[in-house]
Amino acid sequence: MIVKSDLSEEVSARLQCDVLVVGAGMAGLTAAIEAAERGASVTVITKGPVTRDGAASWMAGSGFSAALYPPDSPEAHARDTIRVGQYLNRQDLLLALTNEIPRCLGLLDHWGMRYLKSEGKYVQVRFPGSRHNRVPRSIRNGIMLGPEYRRLFPKQLRRLGIRAMGDMQALEILSRDGAAAGILALDAMEGRFVAISAKAVVLATGGFMGMYPLTATSPTLVGEGVGMAYEAGAQVQDMEFADFYSNSLAWPPMYAGSIDLATMLRIDLNGKVFNSRGEEFLVAKKGSGLAQPVLCQQEIRSARCSPNGGVYLSFKHLPDNLIDAYLASMGDSRLLHSLGVMGIDIRRQALEIAPAPLESMGGCRIDSRTRTNVPGLFAAGEVAGGAEGAFTIAGNPIALDMAMGAIAGRESASHAREADQSTADLPNLAPSIEEALRPLREHSKNAIPALEARRELQKVLGNQLHLLGRTRESLENAIGKIVSIRRDSRRWRVQTSARTHNSEWMGCLELRHMVTASEMVARAALARSESRGLHYREDYPEPSPDWLCNIVLQREGDEMRVSRVPVEFPFMRPPEQQVPPAAKSPG
Repeated sequence: MIVKSDLSEEVSARLQCDVLVVGAGMAGLTAAIEAAERGASVTVITKGPVTRDGAASWMAGSGFSAALYPPDSPEAHARDTIRVGQYLNRQDLLLALTNEIPRCLGLLDHWGMRYLKSEGKYVQVRFPGSRHNRVPRSIRNGIMLGPEYRRLFPKQLRRLGIRAMGDMQALEILSRDGAAAGILALDAMEGRFVAISAKAVVLATGGFMGMYPLTATSPTLVGEGVGMAYEAGAQVQDMEFADFYSNSLAWPPMYAGSIDLATMLRIDLNGKVFNSRGEEFLVAKKGSGLAQPVLCQQEIRSARCSPNGGVYLSFKHLPDNLIDAYLASMGDSRLLHSLGVMGIDIRRQALEIAPAPLESMGGCRIDSRTRTNVPGLFAAGEVAGGAEGAFTIAGNPIALDMAMGAIAGRESASHAREADQSTADLPNLAPSIEEALRPLREHSKNAIPALEARRELQKVLGNQLHLLGRTRESLENAIGKIVSIRRDSRRWRVQTSARTHNSEWMGCLELRHMVTASEMVARAALARSESRGLHYREDYPEPSPDWLCNIVLQREGDEMRVSRVPVEFPFMRPPEQQVPPAAKSPG
């Protein structure tokens, strides 16, 4: 039901629903489907066209880890994830997810995913980090599954009559009596605000690795979810951890950050990685304890790199006919064709690759039912933290995200059924609307172009919050710069005052949350005085058992409170030598 708003002339409409899902990737759409299946009225909003937005799901590769057949099991899946996550995972949450994933795979199959089967069973392959064959093969070798996922979900939305609204940029979580009560959003097509009240809100906005100047994910994933959740009082954890993907193209420029082709070629053709001296440095440094992205970035920083700031991925050790047969099995590849047009023949020339930000491990702190500490606020997908710990396994993220969405959908529908509050009343929206309009009206002499502020923030991210360069001095300096950027936020302006289709204005509205997310990354990285996962402190280069804890951030007034919360081990304990003395059993 749409009711004309009397709150302000700037608010074009007010929507009401039981469950409001913010974000329309696989986590968000799965949550919407599960909630609607249980009788909830559901609204989904996303800042791009529905299933044509920047969700990471639509860029997904072939990995969807699911423990289906013995000797594999959901418990074995969880053990692998905890081991790679270096024991920082929330184990009760992870076990709930690994048990949910097989059901999610069954839903995808039922909806029309085309998997390869033999005698009625999925044909599965093993991805790095897993001890069993766990990833179902698609019927066509080398296919990226993002477009396949995107094909399936709209049919389910139509089947259930779910209201899905594109080009709606979420600005703020609305609260009533300390509980989530809806969202204030901007309708980018009309340039007007929309107030949406709900009994439960599911955040599924994705991660924040698109903030970086060079990224392997969508540049639209810039941390609005964690920013809005933090401002609403939600706890956020593990923001120092992220996945920087080694197999990202560094050249040609139009494909910089692309991971699909280089990843498939490196895995399927056993590609070798060299520096500019022809040294296979990953082999030489095996056992150093440093992850591949860190080792690659060290070569790049030490000037043992390619002309375009990468390292070399080579296939010259293979005979031409073997490479030709593989390429033929891939079918038509636009990227492969483009490389050929540019004169790059992988049988004779190496690709230039470099680490690029791909996935954030940190996000909203949730329990095994995807609930945050804010009543009525749930989080699913990459916007949520805790499932993967300090690092991730190839093939895990998309499966964990969908499972999280499924649980969030059921739990939010249950919460909405039990909620006794009305969805009619919302807080005064005028201050929030005035703040959102400010960049359009800022014309003072000392106004700062929002694009300039964004570039300054990205310099901090690229130089001080990347893989290398994390020291106390550098991180304190980064925090100072971020705080300074935030302090100037009331002077941000955009060049045009147009209200409709104004991408610069939308980017400025994102920037507030980018600054918050960046500060959380910097403060969490400063707090963790050790190296773990891809969080590499050059002044503390080794892991320490004293840091088997999560760094949790929460708003207190205008301050960002940072605390350490010890990890619990209800399912799997780390090796004895990795446990801090205070946590060891007596005797």
